[in-house]
Amino acid sequence: GSAAVFDFWRDHAHAATGMLPALSLLLPPRSLLIFSEDAYQKHLHGLADRSCDTLEGIANSSLLDTSSATRPWQRQLQADGSLRREERYSLTIRHVPHTTGEHMRFACAKSGGYGEKAVKAAAPEDETTAG
Repeated sequence: GSAAVFDFWRDHAHAATGMLPALSLLLPPRSLLIFSEDAYQKHLHGLADRSCDTLEGIANSSLLDTSSATRPWQRQLQADGSLRREERYSLTIRHVPHTTGEHMRFACAKSGGYGEKAVKAAAPEDETTAG
């Protein structure tokens, strides 16, 4: 796998300005990143679509100080100090709180998410759908 830089922005507006992320972390190959609360709920986060990562300003820069023997991703480092992206696989697991069927039908009807016909078809005969 490939090492990559994972970024956090305050919100969509912050990301859209082109300003530097609020936080950047170097993810070595086979790494595990677990985050929750504000980092998950209030910040935009992810791997930006780019072929090279800049390593300046990453929060865990101490990973760059280790010997090349402990950095199998050493081959990704470029002469200019950037990190060339290679193939990387990511697995994302999210905890989604249980949502009752009634709440879901209401949310779908209100947003038009699945279409009103689909919501009515999913509702039992004796219930009416909120619209």
